Amino acid sequence: MKAHLIAATACIALTGCAGNPNSNSLGIGFAQSPEVRALAEQYAEEDPRMREVTCRTEPVTGSRTRVNRICLTRAEWRAIESNNAENVRTLQGRAGGGAVCERDAMGGCS
Repeated sequence: MKAHLIAATACIALTGCAGNPNSNSLGIGFAQSPEVRALAEQYAEEDPRMREVTCRTEPVTGSRTRVNRICLTRAEWRAIESNNAENVRTLQGRAGGGAVCERDAMGGCS
């Protein structure tokens, strides 16, 4: 179930982001948000390999044959995936009627 939610969130996020083929790697969707951009820069500072650009093909919603090619740095992909995982945790907490856990610096709930 979690895998489906994460995959769905990633598809929705990336499909909505990939609409402008003229965008540069920082110019699409979540990569524009300050939180994700800061996280991507942090990852890139930790490991120089995170600056390498990798491309993925994502299916276009509503089409069986069309795909979009999205090219971002490894740091940007990692930041987007981290952001998606956090969003899924938040949605699952709300759906279950539980309290939403805000992560503190140590990774626990505050």
